[in-house]
Amino acid sequence: MDVCLQNVGKIWPDGTPVLDSVDLSIASGEGVVLLGANGCGKSTLLRCMLGLESISRGEIRMGEVSLTRARGGELRRLRSRIGSVFQQFNLVNNLSVFQNVLFGRLGNDGLLRSLNLTCSATTRDRAMHCLERVGLAHLAQRRTDHLSGGQQQRVAIARMLMQDARLVFADEPVASLDPRAGREVMDLLFEIVHEHRLTVVCVLHQLELASEYADRLVGLKNGRVVLDGKPSGISPEALAELYVGEDLADDTDAMGGVYAYQ
Repeated sequence: MDVCLQNVGKIWPDGTPVLDSVDLSIASGEGVVLLGANGCGKSTLLRCMLGLESISRGEIRMGEVSLTRARGGELRRLRSRIGSVFQQFNLVNNLSVFQNVLFGRLGNDGLLRSLNLTCSATTRDRAMHCLERVGLAHLAQRRTDHLSGGQQQRVAIARMLMQDARLVFADEPVASLDPRAGREVMDLLFEIVHEHRLTVVCVLHQLELASEYADRLVGLKNGRVVLDGKPSGISPEALAELYVGEDLADDTDAMGGVYAYQ
């Protein structure tokens, strides 16, 4: 699924501008990492693309659908194709790993058909396949709050796989993990993205990881896109400039965990 932003602007209720005339086109299957200092607008931009924040002007399109104008069933169908990977995991801690993965079908099947005791054998088989893909099939019946942080993020990725999303948004997906677990999660996430030819838009602070995993880097400063290109074509000096003299208009925290739109 491709994404197109045209003249997107966002102003907070107190009149503070946070996004200013953002134009951005992301091709289907492309992996884009958003970079910039705290307050540059990158998390707000991601929230706007997810539909969690309204925009003040412009348009956001995903595939053939305008997120800005979609309503009702059209909006629900669009959201069912969008997965999210965030810093926190948004798992139901007192339920099993298996049940949490089944919840990836909530947006398509509804709550009743997403429960372990009422879902079809086909759905249960698919959930186990997703857990096998992230290396956690042997922990299917364990409560998620008994897992490590890296394991919980893998459960959340399995839930996104269960959703069968075509577009994935990620906000600081490894910020709460130690470096080794973080790299393992990034390896897994981008392996799955490439296997399924998904489009991914990711916010990262770690420049080394951004340059290693992204097909394309997009840098924001004061709510505007000031850098856009392949990692190999962007100098360290240009990246460093993103973090010089930045305003703090966007004080948005990282958004949560791997979450399938429901």
